[in-house]
Amino acid sequence: MAEIDENENISKMNGKQVNKSGIECFQDSIGVSFLTYSFLVLGPTLLFFLFFVPFLTEVWWPTVLYMSWWLWDLPVCNEGGRADYITAWVRCWKLYKYFARYFPIKLVKTVDLSPQKNYLFCSHPHGVLCFGVIGAIASEGAGFSDLFPGIQAKLITLEGSFWIPGVRELLLGVGGCSSSKKSLHYLLSRKKGVAPVLMVGGLPEISNYDKDKIVLVIKKRKGFVKLALQNGADLVPVFSFGETEIFYQPKGINSFLDKYVASWIGFYPVIFSGRGYFQNWFGIMPRKKEINVVVGRPISVPKLENPTPQDVEQYHERYISEVEDLYNENKSIYGYQDVKLEIV
Repeated sequence: MAEIDENENISKMNGKQVNKSGIECFQDSIGVSFLTYSFLVLGPTLLFFLFFVPFLTEVWWPTVLYMSWWLWDLPVCNEGGRADYITAWVRCWKLYKYFARYFPIKLVKTVDLSPQKNYLFCSHPHGVLCFGVIGAIASEGAGFSDLFPGIQAKLITLEGSFWIPGVRELLLGVGGCSSSKKSLHYLLSRKKGVAPVLMVGGLPEISNYDKDKIVLVIKKRKGFVKLALQNGADLVPVFSFGETEIFYQPKGINSFLDKYVASWIGFYPVIFSGRGYFQNWFGIMPRKKEINVVVGRPISVPKLENPTPQDVEQYHERYISEVEDLYNENKSIYGYQDVKLEIV
């Protein structure tokens, strides 16, 4: 695991000390700020300008134009997302290179993947904002296309995310699509070389506040296995070492929210903090912790239009075993030898 002096911008990767110039540090901060603020405040900010400002200025035409486009474009998240030439351009924005360099984020390939097959990338853990997957797979920040030529990654997230002005454009731009069954079946049945990237554990995996263990939510989640069987898409486990360390979560209050509040309100609230621009003890910026996104071996899956519960259970158990193997094979490499993996 990288040792980083966040104030002096000196990192130690693979035994080599790396010094960043002032310009590189500024670029990295811009890249991370862009994505962090986009996910956290872009939606509410645009909603304010679209629906509140017109009452003050009586200028309605921008709201009418955008909302007309929004209604017309809403189904695209279930129909493969944006055109390939658009996503290829957006994924290569330098902002994503700066974003990945900030932590830094490294993509690790264990085996080659054939572009003649489809895959379902299953990523763990979710983390607060999935920054490891965004930098390594959902963009070209860590050189995904160089390591996996011919594979088209599609970041998968909740359909509700594509209802939020601004945020939806950001997600669609990098190839994002809805997590609905319709969307996933569409992606896996149209052409070869497609790899939807699914956060299997979902929001419950945000609450990884224990320092000595990482909890993955998999045992009750079997729909992704059935989906893979119906489409003959190989299952590929992905683990992001370092994802849970870029934001600090106070254990006491988050444990209370997790146990008593989440089930009552229907979602998983979380209290977290990172660092600031000029100090590393508090702020909205993520901490500069190395994230190593390891793509594991694919699990070969047959195509079964109507898989039985036994079929699903068989491949679900195999998937859990592969996740455990992937973690155990790499934990000592990235400094996790004393961190227990718990699958619930």
